[in-house]
Formats: sequence, C-alpha cells, structure tokens
Amino acid sequence: MSEPIADDDDREVALCPGCLTPVRPHDYFCEKCGLPLSSAATTLPMERIRSTGEMIRRGYERPKPIVMLGVWLIFGPAAVMLIPMILIFPARPPRTLRELPFAVISIVIPLAMELVLCAILWRTTSRFFAASSDAVSESDDDPSEPLPTEPIP
Repeated sequence: MSEPIADDDDREVALCPGCLTPVRPHDYFCEKCGLPLSSAATTLPMERIRSTGEMIRRGYERPKPIVMLGVWLIFGPAAVMLIPMILIFPARPPRTLRELPFAVISIVIPLAMELVLCAILWRTTSRFFAASSDAVSESDDDPSEPLPTEPIP
C-alpha cells in the first residue's frame, strides 16, 4: 500500500510506492504511474482490469531478470521443439488434391507459431537489455560535472 510521511504541517501524506508521488487518501490508483494503491483496485471489476493491465505493462516495458528467465523457460523450449516439426513433418508432398490443405496447414501453423514465439523471446530480451543499459547510462551520469560546451577534436 502507500507509505505515509510527515509533511511540513506535521500531517501524514500518502506516497505511491511505485513513483513516490503524493496521493490522496481515497485514490484507487496513482495519477502519475497508474499503480494500484488499495485493495479496492483489485476487487472492483473495472479497477481489476486496469490493475491487471498495469501489471502486464510494467512487466513488458521493463522486464526484470526473473521475468526474462520465466519467458525463456516457457517459450524457449517450445520454439526449439517446433523447428524439427517444421523441417521433418511436412517432408512428404501431397499425393492428391485432398491432401493439399493438410500439407499447407501442417507447414503454415507451425511456422506462424515459431514466428510468434521468436517475436516474444526477441522483444522481451531486447527490452531487458535496453532497460539495463539505460539504467547503467543513468548511473554513469554525474549531475555535478558540467557538460562540455565546445566540441572535442
């Protein structure tokens, strides 16, 4: 939930645990980052949909190492196991016109599944490394050091 802090007037102000923005006491969601702030945000039907969407967005935009590991454990073996199915299974060409739809389906469906699995793995992995490189570059910036005004030859 939110963490109260003392204000200048010795009043406690609730903070969003996600972005540390002050929030009103009866808010269901943080106005800045959209994080659910109360249990009502996960029990009311429409608020539950918004909470679930926010959780999925956060996992997709900035995946943590455990999320990336889980994605690779779930989708990696399926992507690897589809490769022999694509290469070996439709090896026999259709003999009659009745077998043609089955032959096409046996090629198209595994190829489509392989593309989707590889896209999920690629996007999750690239977002993970992009987020981690952004975090490293932000930690390298020293705000006390002025930026050079002249180009370096």
